Amino acid sequence: MVTTFGSAGGVENHMVSLIKELAGLYDIHVAYFLEVNTKCKAVFKDLGVDVIDLKSKNSKSDLSSIIRLYKVIKHGRYNLIHFNSLRTGLIGGAIANHYSIPSIASFHNYEESLNNRFISFAVNRVYRKFKKIICISGWLQDYLVKRLKLPKEKYINIHYGIEEKSEVGKDIRLEFGISEDKYIIGNVARLAPQKGHEYLLKAIKIVKEKSYNKEFHVIIVGHDDRGIRKNLEELTLDLGIKDKVTFSGYRDDISDFMNAFDLFVFPSIWEGFGLVLLEAMRFKKPIIATKIGPIPEIVINGETGILVEQKNTETLADSILQLMNNPVMAKQYGNNGFMRVKQHFSLTKMVHKIKEIYSDEIGI
Repeated sequence: MVTTFGSAGGVENHMVSLIKELAGLYDIHVAYFLEVNTKCKAVFKDLGVDVIDLKSKNSKSDLSSIIRLYKVIKHGRYNLIHFNSLRTGLIGGAIANHYSIPSIASFHNYEESLNNRFISFAVNRVYRKFKKIICISGWLQDYLVKRLKLPKEKYINIHYGIEEKSEVGKDIRLEFGISEDKYIIGNVARLAPQKGHEYLLKAIKIVKEKSYNKEFHVIIVGHDDRGIRKNLEELTLDLGIKDKVTFSGYRDDISDFMNAFDLFVFPSIWEGFGLVLLEAMRFKKPIIATKIGPIPEIVINGETGILVEQKNTETLADSILQLMNNPVMAKQYGNNGFMRVKQHFSLTKMVHKIKEIYSDEIGI
C-alpha cells in the first residue's frame, strides 16, 4: 500500500482497521510520503507490517521521495499495489504501470484538483490501467465517473466499515467537570474550515437563547491541524458562549467521548464519507448532520437523525433544540442508527469485499 499518514482522521482510522484484519493474510508493506500522524506507523509496526518512509519533505512529494518510491516499486517484487491517495496513485501508479504491476486505488475524498482538466487527463491516463478503483460512497463514485471518464465497471463502491463493539474506560463528564444533569452536544472532527465548526458555534448561540432552563454543554474533539482553534475560541467569546463550549484538542479515546455525548452534531461543508458518523451510530447516538455528498447514504433523515442544509445555523439550532426537547425521538434515532451500522457498515463486510478484489488479482 502507498499512502500519506495525514492528520488523524477517517482515512487513517480506516487504514488501521483494514490492515489489522489483513496483516495475518498477506505480506503487507506500507510506503508513505508524508508523516503527520505517527499513530498509524506505530500500529502497523506492532502488526509486523513493513513500513517504508519515503522521507518526503512536504505534502507535494518532493523529487527525492519520488525516486525512493520508484526504487521500492521496481525492486519490491509486489503482486499487487494498493494506492490510497490521488497523489500516490498518480505518481506510484505511473511507475507500477511501467513495470506491469497490477494496481488498484482507493478514493477517500472529494478531490477538487480533478476539476482541473489537465490533472483529470493525467489521472485518466494512469488510472485506466488499474484493475479496480474503490470508492467509499456512491456519491463519490458518481463524481469520479463524470470527472475521469473511465468505464463504470472499473469502479466499485465499498463503504467504510466499523467494529460493532468498542471499549470505554474514562468518565468524560468527570474529567471535564460536567454534571450528570447537563445535556452534552458532541462533535468530533479536526479543526478545519471544511468541518463547519463556525456554523455549529453560531447555532449554539441560538440554542442558548432558546433553551431556557435546559442546561447543556458542547464538547468539540479534534486536533488543530489548520491553526484555527484560536479563531474559533475567539468566536465563542464574540457569541457569548465561551462557558458553553470546550475544545478538547486531539484525543485517541473517541469511544469514551461518544459514550458521554447525548447528541452528535456534524455540520461539515463537504466530506468524502464521514467515518465518525458510524462511531456515533455504534453508540446509539442521535445525529444531526448536513445534507451534503455521501452523508445521506449514512444518516437517514427522520430515521437515524436529522439532515440539514449546510451553513444554515437557524435550521441547525432548531434541530438541536428539537432533539434536546424530545428524548423519545432521540432515543429512537439512536437505536435505529445502531441497527443500520450492524446491517450496512460492518467491518467484516468491508474487509470481505476488499479481500475479494485482492483475490481476483493475485489469486489468494
